Amino acid sequence: MPSELPVATVSVREMVDFVCRSGGLGGDAVFRPPGRALEGTRGHQRLQRQRPPEYRAEVSVQQDLMLGGGLLRLRGRIDGVLPGSNARLEMLEEIKTVYGLPEGADALHMAQVRIYAWMYLVDRPELERLLVRITYLDLETGLTREFDEECGRAEAQTFFETTVAEYAVWVEDRWRWIKRRDDSLRGLGFPFAEYRAGQRRMAVEVYRAVRARGRLFVEAPTGIGKTMSALYPALKSVGEGGAEIIFYLTAKTPGRTVAKKAVEELRAAGAAVRCTILTAKERLCFCSDARDEKAGCGPCDRAECPYARNYFDRRKLALRELLDKEVVDRSALEAVALVHEVCPFELSLDAAIWCDLVIADYNHVFDPSAYLKRFFDDPGDYIFLVDEAHNLVDRAREMFGAELSAQRLRAVRNLLGRALPKAARTLSRLATWIEKESEEISVDLQWKQAPETLVKVLDDAVLAGMEWLAHNEPAPFREELLGMVFDMLKFQRVLGEFDARYRALLHADRLVLFCMDPAPALNKALERGVCTVFFSATLSPVDSFRDVLGGTGAELVLPGPFPPENLLVIVSGAADTSFRNREETLPVVAENVAALMECGRGNTLTFFPSFKYMESVHARLASAEIRMQTSTMNERERMDYLDAFERAGNAFAVMGGIFGEGIDLVGERLEQAMIVGVGLPQLCLERDLLRAYYQQKCGAGFEYAYLYPGMNRVLQAVGRVIRSATDRGVVVLLDRRFLESRYQRLLPRWWRTVHVRHVKELRESIKAFWAGKPASPSS
Repeated sequence: MPSELPVATVSVREMVDFVCRSGGLGGDAVFRPPGRALEGTRGHQRLQRQRPPEYRAEVSVQQDLMLGGGLLRLRGRIDGVLPGSNARLEMLEEIKTVYGLPEGADALHMAQVRIYAWMYLVDRPELERLLVRITYLDLETGLTREFDEECGRAEAQTFFETTVAEYAVWVEDRWRWIKRRDDSLRGLGFPFAEYRAGQRRMAVEVYRAVRARGRLFVEAPTGIGKTMSALYPALKSVGEGGAEIIFYLTAKTPGRTVAKKAVEELRAAGAAVRCTILTAKERLCFCSDARDEKAGCGPCDRAECPYARNYFDRRKLALRELLDKEVVDRSALEAVALVHEVCPFELSLDAAIWCDLVIADYNHVFDPSAYLKRFFDDPGDYIFLVDEAHNLVDRAREMFGAELSAQRLRAVRNLLGRALPKAARTLSRLATWIEKESEEISVDLQWKQAPETLVKVLDDAVLAGMEWLAHNEPAPFREELLGMVFDMLKFQRVLGEFDARYRALLHADRLVLFCMDPAPALNKALERGVCTVFFSATLSPVDSFRDVLGGTGAELVLPGPFPPENLLVIVSGAADTSFRNREETLPVVAENVAALMECGRGNTLTFFPSFKYMESVHARLASAEIRMQTSTMNERERMDYLDAFERAGNAFAVMGGIFGEGIDLVGERLEQAMIVGVGLPQLCLERDLLRAYYQQKCGAGFEYAYLYPGMNRVLQAVGRVIRSATDRGVVVLLDRRFLESRYQRLLPRWWRTVHVRHVKELRESIKAFWAGKPASPSS
């Protein structure tokens, strides 16, 4: 149970940043190089070593303050203290590392050292005054500039108490909210009249995992209610003091929509929950020309953007109004941000700090280039609920890999021209290095370690770009150079981690660092929280996902929640749709697709292994009216495609694509589906490298590289058909390989399946099902 006395522990820097920061957002207009923290630490240490022997470095201070309802524990660490003697005052020093020395002390930095002054004085009644100093160290030149201020006991106390009083209003509000939240959660029952089959068991195991601070892998079929089964017990545990914040992580927008709906259902049942839903910056930006998933926005510029200018002066009023809404979705965020003229993206991040639940993309926790540093620079009492966890495997390989394009390097080099000759030369040398190695279209370079020549030319290019960006000067090429430098920094970081888990590849002009095994990096990211629950309808075999997603954990595999007789799965060996046989068996496939559409009832959705194959089958069924997925669909076209399921008709889609999972077509909106092929990923160099890696690691190379990802696509597609207890439907798995034992053992045991050999038997089985006649299950 939670303590009777709530305790909020906050750093001096956090408090000062929230209360005292003013002005506008720096955003991308102020370049802060990655690795700056380490460089800054070294700069601190260098200055501290130059101080007199009596100088004490890194002096910790703490003060516990009783507020109205709890304890505020304020912590900090003074960079240095120099004792006084005779006429010399005792001095507190705060060291700040910069690129370019300022003309005056930053007000925020001065506020921080003034807070330290009172925290230092409160235990030293013999001292009446201190000298506080801000020392700036220019990391580029090594020069320093100092700003001193005398600080008396009375003025230090006044500044401290005024600052704490303003922050205390927010802390006390948070405590009042937590009490309300915990009281509501303590009496909260499951928000529905009854559990679905398996749902209660999943909820219990999630609760146990959170309380045990462990990891859990859950495979629960579509329709079991996984989102509620994860959120409900996690929130109950938060209400009992088991954690601080829940991060519900998804791969795609539909997953966040489902999570939001679950939150609304919990709130309707009485739960008091503050929740924020993070949306990508480019989709929120008011200054973007076309705010959709393909649109980009330029770098933030506080001198130009009205929503970045004076952001911190307006932040608190906007934040107060936003938190009163309790569920911070995109519409709420935009409405408040427009009224207060603040950046909606930055406001969403600030709101997250004061919430109980954050619904976000995987990259907000796992991606080294994008994770939320305000939460995860230090571990916390966080719960990670990873939805559709099978998607995290390939996403993680992207997050922890990197690539550079010689063509793009040259394009940026041409933009720089004569304006930045040094940076232009280094980009040109890097592009030349890649082009010189690129003798084949696709090749594995078989590195044991990164070549020294590449390391040198990359380091030079990064340094040259950073030297100019650090001065934060406007230029027409700045945005392109900034993006290029971040790409090179990511490549540099991955290159520094290059080991047996990585392979270096050349694809024409692209040099790629391919992460074959993301498990160690994911495991490190998971240690930022106290509990992780991975869940999906397709997480089988669980051992393989444990291997790839990071370490140990309990497992739970649940059967389907709905009557098995509601779903008929027909396994047809009528065609071999492997790549080499596709043209030969195309007429048979078209005949079987037509049979399903003709003999069944309601809407039918057929999944294909590729757009090309889908189009070939469609050409043979030209007389039929069929909706087609295209490779260039925008968001409006996707919605139109799905809306058409409200009417009777037939549709084609690609397995593993945007309609292969995450769509909810309940009842008569979808009653039949055919999956053409076993879903194996396309043969390519990366997949073959995965095959070799996992063959050596665990003797299951084909399974890890091809079989398991392929069957996950198949099972996800099948899951589109039965979405509720009253749904009935037919699914046809069309490929001879489905009859092989290695594929059969991956099919759910609770399925009711029949095997057919040709289209006549297929027609008979479909008609019998819809006529209500029993079919003889096949073994």
